[in-house]
Amino acid sequence: MKKLIITIISVIVIIIILIIGIMILNNENTKKELAEERENHQYILDNPGYIIKDQKPEKVKLENLYFTAEACVQKMLSYTKEGNKKGVYNLLEEDYIKEKNITENNVFEIMGLQNIKHLKLMESYVLTGLSYSSYYLKVLINGGNSIYFNVNWDTENEAFDLKIITKEEYEKAINEKVTDVKSKEETIEKNNYNGIPYKYLGEDDLVEKYFLDYIENAVNFPEQAYNNLDEEYRNKKFGSLENFREYVKNNPDIMDIYKTYNTNREDYENYMEYMTSIKNIKLERYSKTSEDGYTKYICQDTYNNYYIFKVTELMQYSLILDTYTIEIPEFTEKYETSNAQEKVILNINKFMQGVNDKDYKYAYSLLADSFKETNFNTQKDFENYIKTNFFEKNDFKYEKFGDEANTYYTYQIKITDRNKNRNEEITKTFIILLEEGLDFKLSFNK
Repeated sequence: MKKLIITIISVIVIIIILIIGIMILNNENTKKELAEERENHQYILDNPGYIIKDQKPEKVKLENLYFTAEACVQKMLSYTKEGNKKGVYNLLEEDYIKEKNITENNVFEIMGLQNIKHLKLMESYVLTGLSYSSYYLKVLINGGNSIYFNVNWDTENEAFDLKIITKEEYEKAINEKVTDVKSKEETIEKNNYNGIPYKYLGEDDLVEKYFLDYIENAVNFPEQAYNNLDEEYRNKKFGSLENFREYVKNNPDIMDIYKTYNTNREDYENYMEYMTSIKNIKLERYSKTSEDGYTKYICQDTYNNYYIFKVTELMQYSLILDTYTIEIPEFTEKYETSNAQEKVILNINKFMQGVNDKDYKYAYSLLADSFKETNFNTQKDFENYIKTNFFEKNDFKYEKFGDEANTYYTYQIKITDRNKNRNEEITKTFIILLEEGLDFKLSFNK
C-alpha cells in the first residue's frame, strides 16, 4: 500500500514537472513570437513600401472606399466638362505627365475625355499600403466602351492623383503579385484641385445608390440596366433588349427621377423655371431582409413603383421592377395571409400596375373570359380602350368594397391623372373572382 502511494505521488510530481516545462516552453515561444512581431512591425514602419510586397490588389468591398474612388474620376470628368484644363492637369500623376509630355495647354487633347458625358464604375480593386494606396478602376462610358484608371491616394496628405491605363495594364495589375517595391511609400503633394473627395454613406445612402444606379443605367446605359435584371423576370417581362429600350422610352417616371437627381439650377435662367422642370420623384421608402448569400431591398418611389434589389456583393445585384410578372416570396406570403378585401386590393393593384406600365398583354390576361368575349375580342381592342378611357399614368383611390355572398367581390375606385394634364376623375367598379392560390379573374364597368 505504501509503495502504491509513493508511485502515485511520483507520477503526479512528474506530470506537474512536465506541465511546468510546457508552460515555460510556450512562454518562451510566445516571447519569441512577440519579439518577431515587434521586429516586423518596426521594419514596416521603417520601410513602409514593403507592406505591399508579394501582395496583389483585392476587390473593394467597403462602400465608402468604392464611392470615394469613383468620385476621384468624377472630379476629373467635372473639370473636363467645365473646361478647366488646370484642374485636370493637377490631378495627373507626375510620371504620367512626363511620359505623355502633358502640359496644361494640351491636357484635353491627350486625355481625350471631352466627349464623355456619363461614366459608371464597373470594377474597383485596391492595393493598400500604410498611407499610400493604389486603386484600379474599370469604368463604363457612354457608347458602352470601357476605360481604365489607376487612382492613387496619399491619405497622410489627403491628396490623390490618377492616370488612364490600358486594359492590359489593368488586368496585369489586378492579377499579378507586386514584386518590385521601394522601401518608402510614394507621396502626393496636395494642391487646390486634388483633395480626396471622401464619401461617407449610411445605409439609406447606400440603398439610394442602388436605386439611382438602375435609373442612370436605364437612361445612359440601357444594356447594362437590362443585364442587371433578374433573368427569369427579364425574359418574361421583356424578352429582348429592344423591348426594354422601348419600355424605358415610354416610361416618363424614369426620366423624371433622373432629372430630379441630376438637374442643376445653374442650367436654368430662374428658379421658377428650374422648379417647374422637375417633378421631384424620388426614392420614398424601402425595406431590407438578409438571406443566405444576399441582401434584398424592396424599394418604392414617390409613385409607388417597385424596385426589388437582390444584392450579392457591393454594387452587384439582380433587379425586379414590379410585383406581378413573376412570383415574389414576400408578396406571395402577404397575399396568402390576407383577407378577401385585402386580396381584392392586391389584385386590382396588379391590373393598374400593368396599365401604368403599358403592359397590355399582362393586364389583358387578367380579364375574365366572358368579359373579354363581350367587350374586347383582341388584345388590341383592349389596348385601344385603355388608351382612350384611362390616363397616361393613373393614380387611384379605393372607395367602396362589396361582398357578393362570398362568390365575387366588387370595389369602386376613383382614378385621376397622375400627370395632371386632365382634371376629370374616372370612377370604375371592379369585379373580382378569387380562385385557387394566387389566381383571380377581373372585369369592370365600361
